[in-house]
Amino acid sequence: MMGERQGSNACTVIAVRLGAYCVHYNLDVSLLWKQLPQLWTSSFINAICDGNDIYDDVYGDTAVYLDVEDVVQSVGTECYLQSVSSIFGYTDANDFPDLAACKSVGIIVETNGSCAFIDSHIHTSSGAIILMANSPSSLVTENSRILL
Repeated sequence: MMGERQGSNACTVIAVRLGAYCVHYNLDVSLLWKQLPQLWTSSFINAICDGNDIYDDVYGDTAVYLDVEDVVQSVGTECYLQSVSSIFGYTDANDFPDLAACKSVGIIVETNGSCAFIDSHIHTSSGAIILMANSPSSLVTENSRILL
């Protein structure tokens, strides 16, 4: 729980906002860290707070599930986006409704294969998570282990 809030429908706004922070601060993915750098932590916290504030300003108490295109159209300026093409890559999960389950996450894949999975949702054993791995397959395996 962050402040008085526990959960929202702002996950896509949060993921897009964190992507903007990653680009702005040139956040990299490293497996050499014993602890996540403060800039990663503060960027994630700020993305959660900003994303919830932006969502509340536009949608109030209405539960609206957004995809990336919705975020660009409704709050793109606040997330530093002009179009979907300004995002390095995103996947429209409309063809995978069981997989998507109305949740958006951020995934960063570096050219060397190192990757990060960023999920602002509450999990049974912990709150939001950032996982880093040396390959996408390792990332999926580690995320599955945490969720099960």
